[in-house]
Amino acid sequence: MSLTIRWLLAIMLLLSPALEVAASETRSRTTDYAWILFHGKPCEPTTTTYDFEHLIGGYINGQCGWVEAETNATIMTDTAVNGTKVVRPNTTVGGEAGQAEMSRVNDENFSFASIITTDAEISFDATGDDNAIFALGQDINGDGMLSIVDNEIGVPFGFWERLFIIFRGNSLTVRAGDEKPENLNPDNEKTDWYRMRLRIDFAANGGDGSGSLAYMNLSNGETSFTDIPTMQNLNLRLLGSGAPGQADWNAMFLLLRIDATNIPKADNLIPNAPPADP
Repeated sequence: MSLTIRWLLAIMLLLSPALEVAASETRSRTTDYAWILFHGKPCEPTTTTYDFEHLIGGYINGQCGWVEAETNATIMTDTAVNGTKVVRPNTTVGGEAGQAEMSRVNDENFSFASIITTDAEISFDATGDDNAIFALGQDINGDGMLSIVDNEIGVPFGFWERLFIIFRGNSLTVRAGDEKPENLNPDNEKTDWYRMRLRIDFAANGGDGSGSLAYMNLSNGETSFTDIPTMQNLNLRLLGSGAPGQADWNAMFLLLRIDATNIPKADNLIPNAPPADP
């Protein structure tokens, strides 16, 4: 392929908000060309924490394995507390406030270890603006995207309308447990950066699993997690949910939704950390 065509493909990928690449092979080739042209090498491998430092500012769709059904999420540098590249939804989708759903399947540049034990620890950073949800799952149909409809998502957790939340297995509508989602306390602002940690015991509740959520306020300089009292050992109802088994999880899912004025951001995805002390 000539250099001129490669430049055209790179410009189309990085600058055109209307571009939708239908075939995954085409998306992969185009992304590689863009990276080679602008960086001189393909996407760099990442360690156990997935940050966004190696991505180019602009739309995430098509970059280094990330896939969206509708292009809306953007890589940008957060100039406040975080100070690094993060991902956020754009202000509008088709002129209306909307959300961004993005997925990334394991590959040679980043893969998390299979969860072969009965417990797991998953975490990510996000601001408390409206909705920021992280989950692991299995790309069953091979389209590169995780979907509730296709029974591909494990246990979503994070912020939902500025409230801490754990959802039941393979659900973005039914929360785990009977308690209402936990509000931010007066010392925590919605614009602050938080690290949220979900601990899952897959053997609890006869195999339905349990989830416990903790957080630390990074904007306040906190360095240890605080358990949320009302969100400990919540029944995840995994059995019968359609959620894929944890040993088959091979992809990450991130949902970011804005309202009229609040725009969430996310960073530092840790899909499978060795369980640590509280």
